[in-house]
Amino acid sequence: MTRRTSTSRRKKKQQKVRAKPFLIAAVVCIAALLFVYTNAQSKPLTPPGDHFSLGQYYFNVANDPHGTYDLQKAREEYMAALAEDPAGNTLTWYQLGRIDFLEGHFVSAIYKFNKQIEYFGDSIPSVYYMLGLTLHMKRSNQAICHSGTMQKTALRSI
Repeated sequence: MTRRTSTSRRKKKQQKVRAKPFLIAAVVCIAALLFVYTNAQSKPLTPPGDHFSLGQYYFNVANDPHGTYDLQKAREEYMAALAEDPAGNTLTWYQLGRIDFLEGHFVSAIYKFNKQIEYFGDSIPSVYYMLGLTLHMKRSNQAICHSGTMQKTALRSI
């Protein structure tokens, strides 16, 4: 019985010794993967100087759950791309119009959508949808502001 017990103890000890390098390797691999994943998520994967791609990154066009959504930085990058070449990319004017629309700057958005059409025609068909939606929002916004002014005037006269 003592011989059988010592043999089983020896086997268990050998199994533990074999398991340690495997566990160490697994922990190192997981740590390396986490390091790579964390660093990849914190930096844009676009080359410096490519302003349109950086604008897309900051506008989070890819809908990446870890991506950024910074309209100010996106606007700056798109404007820098336009400074290099106003007709350099078929989406720059369109994306700037969308940012203006989201911020409620409807007159600026209309201007940019019209520039999009001027430079690129109907290459982006949804520009007509966005232009119509922006015109509608501008008119609705003016109607609301006008009715609010009328209400204030009416309240003053009471």
